[in-house]
Amino acid sequence: MVVRGLNLTGFRNYKTLSAKFSPSCNWIIGSNGQGKTNLVEAIHYLCNLESFRTRKTTILLNTGSCATRLVGEVERNSVLHKIDITVNEKGRRVLLDHKVLQRTSEYMLSFASLAFAPEGVSLFRNQPQERRRFFNRTLSLLDSTHLADLQSYKEVLGQKNILLKKQQREAEIKPWNELLARYGVSITKKRQKFVAQVNETLSSVFQELTGREDALELQYEPALRSWDKGEGSVLHEIESSLERERQYGHALVGPHRDDYRMQLGERRDREFFSQGEYRITYLSLKLCINSVLIKKTGNHPVIILDDLFSELDQRVVNHTISTLEKMENQVFITSTTLPQGGAVHGEKIQIIQGRIVE
Repeated sequence: MVVRGLNLTGFRNYKTLSAKFSPSCNWIIGSNGQGKTNLVEAIHYLCNLESFRTRKTTILLNTGSCATRLVGEVERNSVLHKIDITVNEKGRRVLLDHKVLQRTSEYMLSFASLAFAPEGVSLFRNQPQERRRFFNRTLSLLDSTHLADLQSYKEVLGQKNILLKKQQREAEIKPWNELLARYGVSITKKRQKFVAQVNETLSSVFQELTGREDALELQYEPALRSWDKGEGSVLHEIESSLERERQYGHALVGPHRDDYRMQLGERRDREFFSQGEYRITYLSLKLCINSVLIKKTGNHPVIILDDLFSELDQRVVNHTISTLEKMENQVFITSTTLPQGGAVHGEKIQIIQGRIVE
């Protein structure tokens, strides 16, 4: 997939913008506060219908604007599509090839990008719900039934929590626990399988980016301890927590409490990783997921790398650039300057005060 061009009106610090992009590597260069991240955020929104920086869409509007508009040309499987998105305080309208988009899930499967950003590293490091959200979205791109399971699980969980708050009898709660066990087993199995897929190549990606020999592993920590023993065992596990759940007023057992960790050699991430190690292992994970998506869907996601090289030593920077240049994806990289140590391939786009300077 390739974003060929983008026109912005009233987006962040861009009153207007018209840009064409290289199908390979695009270097977005400029001083801090000029709009580099805003540009790649717009590209990410065009592909994913969401920002990688905020969930408050009104923040995307330029100061004084009542709406923002993104119009892009995106090539996928040799077919050029026109995407026209308008966002205002009331919501969002998406036109795909001049037709109003009805199903967001189908759009996400067709037009996807993967973003690396400092905000994402921080959220992934510190908040379990953000780790779950990250992997839920990725898995949904690979398996549409996972998205359906998640939606059903969330609805059932909400109903159970209502009953718990009302202190309803066990007989009233049991049917919901049975559904939670069914969806919980399905969700956990898919997450376990996905983590195994990632770990097939995660170490080799990390080693290529860093030149190190350490083994990197993604670890999955399911909240359901008996997930591999069938729905009956899981139901028993859920029901055994009923008294505690009554005290807290919400469900305490299930995949909504799952977590993920990274381990580098014998060192676990949140206790022992340096900030630089967190950044490069997170990038390794993103690029590994890129390979999984390509293998599964045949589509090459757009890769967005915002402020990638800060806190990375020069050797890692050189290895990373070499890896990126060999990839078949379209890549966008923001930086205050071009990397030192030789020529870089691709297109250079200079940003000054919300404008592209030739």
